[in-house]
Amino acid sequence: DEYDEHGRMVDCEGLVRQALWPKHPLGRSIIGQQANIERFSLEDVQRHHARFYRAGNMVLTIAGPLPLQALRAAAAPFEAIQPGEGAAITPVPAAPERPELVLVDDGRSQSDCRMAWQAPGGLDPAAPAFELFARTLDDGLASRMHRSLGVDLGLAYDQWGVWERYDDAAAFEVGAHVSPGKVVRFLDAALDLLEGIALRPPTGEELDRVRFRADWAVRTQADSLFNVADMHGTPRLTQADPVSPRAWLAALEAVTSADIGRVAEQLLSTAPVVGVVGPLDKTTRRHIRHTIQRRCGAPRG
Repeated sequence: DEYDEHGRMVDCEGLVRQALWPKHPLGRSIIGQQANIERFSLEDVQRHHARFYRAGNMVLTIAGPLPLQALRAAAAPFEAIQPGEGAAITPVPAAPERPELVLVDDGRSQSDCRMAWQAPGGLDPAAPAFELFARTLDDGLASRMHRSLGVDLGLAYDQWGVWERYDDAAAFEVGAHVSPGKVVRFLDAALDLLEGIALRPPTGEELDRVRFRADWAVRTQADSLFNVADMHGTPRLTQADPVSPRAWLAALEAVTSADIGRVAEQLLSTAPVVGVVGPLDKTTRRHIRHTIQRRCGAPRG
């Protein structure tokens, strides 16, 4: 469903990621390309398995009320796995020097609109402030994005602000599904929201609510054994000594209003990738280009 009947890629999320991280694994589609899938042989799959499914690329995490003997018994079979070599992590390319447009004319009834920036990863010192910045924008019906785009302007019922983070990199995306005639208005309004956080970061009750939501998200993970295992185990794939939940909570509590405004300003100082998939006539394309040039600089694409 990422392609139309003519073989064109029409998945806006995938197109934006390709433009944000060109020639890098993070920019590739999860399902892969059809030509690659069709040419893979059994030997290719076996070779891939032999290379990556080794102890050097594994973390075994067990969460639950189990005695030490049970833990040792569960871990014992994994000791027979060959160590192998750890997978190399490809360095993330530099952020785009100027805005990039990815516009695909498609006959759907709604337009899929997205703006994405390269952002701090989970291990960046600015990560706690960025977590609260993202929640200021979009975290529940009381957040700024839902109040502005959904209630005040009536632009979209389906909108989002996502911090898609990894250890060394992240994408920050603002998006919505809107009617074709509201695409340009959405792009303007979304940039207004981000600039508003940079100029007027949350204080008082709003900052307290954002902190509470971030704190609650961490603490509620303890209600799920899957989340507990993921929280403690998965980071060890890339980190020898990952940040503990308690340390992360302390870092969130230390974030100030000025810190949130600062990371919002830093994000806006970089060039975004702007993707729109939907009905696009020449006038709409021209207005999109003019809006992005006026707000973010001369675009490519």
